[in-house]
Amino acid sequence: MAASQENISNRLKKDQLGLWHGIFQSFSHVAPAAEVAILITGTALVAEGSTPLVFLLAPPLIVLLWLNTNYQFSKKVASAGGYSAFARAGLGKVTGDMTGWLFFFNEFLTYTGFALLSFAAFVYLLTPSITSVTYIWIPITLIPLLFSTVFVYRGVRLSLNYAAYTGFIETAVLTISAVIIIFRLGHANTLSVFTASPVHNDLSLIGLGLLFGLYSYGGTGSVVALGEETKQPNTTIRKAIIYGWLLVVIPPLALNAYALTVGWGGLNNISSFGNSPDPGGN
Repeated sequence: MAASQENISNRLKKDQLGLWHGIFQSFSHVAPAAEVAILITGTALVAEGSTPLVFLLAPPLIVLLWLNTNYQFSKKVASAGGYSAFARAGLGKVTGDMTGWLFFFNEFLTYTGFALLSFAAFVYLLTPSITSVTYIWIPITLIPLLFSTVFVYRGVRLSLNYAAYTGFIETAVLTISAVIIIFRLGHANTLSVFTASPVHNDLSLIGLGLLFGLYSYGGTGSVVALGEETKQPNTTIRKAIIYGWLLVVIPPLALNAYALTVGWGGLNNISSFGNSPDPGGN
């Protein structure tokens, strides 16, 4: 009896999360503000003035293809194992276990490292003189690590409530900022950035830009790891995949890709945009 109670207490709590939690699980993994502030430059270096075209093409042509896999599997598989549960269901235990390890290292090393380094880089861009303090980067990186650990330790619902609240604010700030830039541009607004003409119709550069641009959408399918804690997971997770895709694609990334590309100072200065360490912050 005691062993049975212990097994129950060690399980993840069911019915803790709803649709919005799932949407902002994906949103938080994409981290649109970080993409706009820093990572959009990788795409701009190759796609230059056609960067908005890349962010217009990538979501429907490629991102939906990989999200379709999550969507289809989520009809039948709802597990905390996420991608490893999908691999196990489709290809067997060995492949599922290997995928689980890859997912573990990706989640706890890649995403954590990205968050810590991005925070440290952002602090440096705000106050470059801070580097005069030896090893200051150590306490700086500990700030987001300790902050996020406290929320996760207190429970997935509290953690994702925080992600939802801050995600709404993040979306509003990014959207309003982009609209202000576009409004102030006036007659400088142009639809040419949604064509290949800024790169002299060189489609190879558009293709290369897509490769860089896809990284900006990494994490959109992370909601699949919430299958055990979500209410009606087979339905809710599929909705979260689609709604999360729409929330990330339109207001934060595509709109800001246009506003920053055109608002940087005209297409003639686009090379300096790609070489800027923090175009979104500037």
